[in-house]
Amino acid sequence: MLFTSIVTAAAILMLSTVTVSNAQGDTGDEWEKLHKETIELFRAEKYEQAVLTAKSALKLAEKNWGPNHLNVATSLNKLAEVYIIMEQYTLAEPLCKRAMEIREKALGPEHPDVAESLNTLAWFYESQEQYAQAEALYKRAVEIREKSLGPKHPDLAESLNNLALIYGYQGQYTQAEALFKRSLDIREKALGLNHTDVAESLMNLAILYKKQGLYTEAEPLYKRVLAIREKTLGPGHPAVARIRNSLIEMYVKMGRYKDAETLEKSASGAGKNDKDSINWAELSAGSATGSFAINGKGIELKHVYALSQPNFFEDSKKDIAVLLTKEPVPDETLKNIGRLQDVAQDLHEWVLFLIDENGKPIHEWIDHPSLGEIRLTSSGITYAKFIQKTFKEGIIEGAFITKEEEEFPTKHKYKINVQFKAAILQAKRPEPLPDAKTGQKLPADGGEPGKAYMDFLKAMQEKNIAVIRTMSPPKIAKKSDSELLMVVELLDGMTPKDLKITEGYIKGDAAVLYVTGTEDGEKQYGTIPLNKTGKHWIVGEQKWRNTPQDSKKKED
Repeated sequence: MLFTSIVTAAAILMLSTVTVSNAQGDTGDEWEKLHKETIELFRAEKYEQAVLTAKSALKLAEKNWGPNHLNVATSLNKLAEVYIIMEQYTLAEPLCKRAMEIREKALGPEHPDVAESLNTLAWFYESQEQYAQAEALYKRAVEIREKSLGPKHPDLAESLNNLALIYGYQGQYTQAEALFKRSLDIREKALGLNHTDVAESLMNLAILYKKQGLYTEAEPLYKRVLAIREKTLGPGHPAVARIRNSLIEMYVKMGRYKDAETLEKSASGAGKNDKDSINWAELSAGSATGSFAINGKGIELKHVYALSQPNFFEDSKKDIAVLLTKEPVPDETLKNIGRLQDVAQDLHEWVLFLIDENGKPIHEWIDHPSLGEIRLTSSGITYAKFIQKTFKEGIIEGAFITKEEEEFPTKHKYKINVQFKAAILQAKRPEPLPDAKTGQKLPADGGEPGKAYMDFLKAMQEKNIAVIRTMSPPKIAKKSDSELLMVVELLDGMTPKDLKITEGYIKGDAAVLYVTGTEDGEKQYGTIPLNKTGKHWIVGEQKWRNTPQDSKKKED
C-alpha cells in the first residue's frame, strides 16, 4: 500500500504526543512510567510487550481514578494504537471510541485531545482501507487543531499530513500534494529544517511524486530525507536503509544503474548488519519485454519482480525467485513478503521461476487463462532456459526462452521468450521461532498450541472449511470455499500420517511444534509454527524433512 511505512511513522508520532492530566503521588508516577514504557516498546516494534504494559497502565488508571478519568482515556487510546498496528481491529475499535467519548464529555468536542482520539479512530479506518470514514475524521481533527492551536502549530501539520495520506491512497494527487506541502512548510518553520517530522513530510511528498512517475521532483526530496535520517539515526539504522533503498529502486526505474550501484555500495559500508535490516521487498518492479503462450494463446509480459529468499528445504541456502507479469503487482502486495510464490497466488497471467545460487533454474510455475483453475508447474527442471546477462548481488538481467514449443505432461503446449532486468529484492526475514533460550518449553502434548494443531489436522481430514478458515493465515482464510477446499486437499495429501508431537516452545503469542510422522513407511520430521490472533491459533507454513530438525542446537 502506498505510504505504508509513513503511516507507521505517523502512528509512532501519535504515541509520542500525549496529553496527560495531573496525577499526583506514587500512583501517578507509576502510571506515567507504564505509559512511557508503552511508547518505547511501540517504537521498538515490540508490540506484544507493549500490549501488556498498556493494559497494566489502563488497569492502574481505572483503579485509582475511575472509569471516566482523562488518564484512562489516554491509556485506552494508546492500547488501541498498539492493537491497530497489530491488525487486531476488533479489539481496537471499542477502545478508540471509549477514549473519545471520555474526552468529549470532559473537555468538550473542540479540544485538541479530542482531535488526538479522532486521529486514532481515523487511523483505525485507514488501516482497513475504509478511506471515506477516515477522511471525515481527519478533516474534523484538522478543523479542531487549526481553530484551537492556530494555523502554524506542528500538531496541525500532523493532521494535514494524515489527511494528505488518505487523498494519496485514493489517487487524489493534487489534493494530497497541497496538504503535504502545507504540512512541510509548518514543520520547517516551527521545528527547523532537519527535524525528524520534517523528514516525514519530505518522504511522503517524495513517495507521492514517485507514484506518479515524477522522479525528477522526488529525487531531491529523497536525498534530503536520507541526509536528515543519517544524521539523527546513524547510517546503519534500518529506517535509513529503507530510505536509501527507495532511492536505489527509483534510480533503477529511471535506468540510472550506475547511480543505483554507487548508492548500494555506500550502503554496504554503512554498518555490518545493514543489508540484513533492509526490507528490499518494499521496492517495485523492473522492466520486461516479451510474451508467453499456452496452446498458441499469447500474453505480453511487461513487469518483473526478483526476490532473494530462503530455499524451502534449507534456510541456509538462497533461491532467486523471478516473477514476470502482464499487470503490475499492487504496491500493498509487495510489502513485507517472505516468498514471491505467496504474492503470485492472488495474481493472474504470470510465469514464475526459481533460480539457485549458481544461476540454474530449478522450478517453474505458469498461470494462464486457458488453464482454468489449474497452474502448470515443473520441479527440479524448467522448460525455459535462463540466458544470463547479469546475475550478481542486487541485479538480475537476462532472458527466459524456449527454443521451440514445449509440451507438459498435461498436453498443454508452452512457449516463452522474454527479456528482463530487475533489482534483486531481499525477502523479509521471518521472526525467529521460540526456542529454549527465548521461550518456554511446552508440555509433552504441546499444550494449547498442540491441541490447536491437532484440531487443525482433524478439521483438515474432515474437510471442515469453517474451522480451517479460522486457523489459517489471512491470505489463505480469505479464499472462497472451493479454493480453500483445494488447498486443504493438497495440504492433507502432503501431510505425513501417524503424527506425534515430540517437542515445542512458546513465547507470547508465538509457538513452534516439532512433530514426527510417516510417509510411505519412511519417518518424516516436521516444524510447525503457530501464532495466536485473538482466540485462535493460526497454523503457519509447515516444513517437513526426512532428516531430524534438531531444535536443541539453538541452545548451544
